[in-house]
Amino acid sequence: MAAAVVASLSLAFGTLALASPSPAAPLHAKVLAGTRPAWATASADEGAPAADAVVSATVYLSGQDPAALKAYAQAVSTPGEASYGKFLTAAQAKERFLATPAQIKAVKT
Repeated sequence: MAAAVVASLSLAFGTLALASPSPAAPLHAKVLAGTRPAWATASADEGAPAADAVVSATVYLSGQDPAALKAYAQAVSTPGEASYGKFLTAAQAKERFLATPAQIKAVKT
């Protein structure tokens, strides 16, 4: 059960993963340093989608403190640690680890 919770937390607060926009990307597109996945290369670019195509994307933000999340996940999952088995509520996890309003705004604008 603990592993499932840790895995869920890791997925929920996973790393930011954005592809770099192609040269034909709209002017409002933003490239965030250090966030381009390895598969997003020029050779993988299939060109611009049709003008009437619907394009969607999923953005994963690293959250407020990825290092603290990693440390918490390790401690709560390690027998003998003071935090072992002491899971946060959803509200506590959100407060401690979820992306800040400023981080969310940076992606939306």
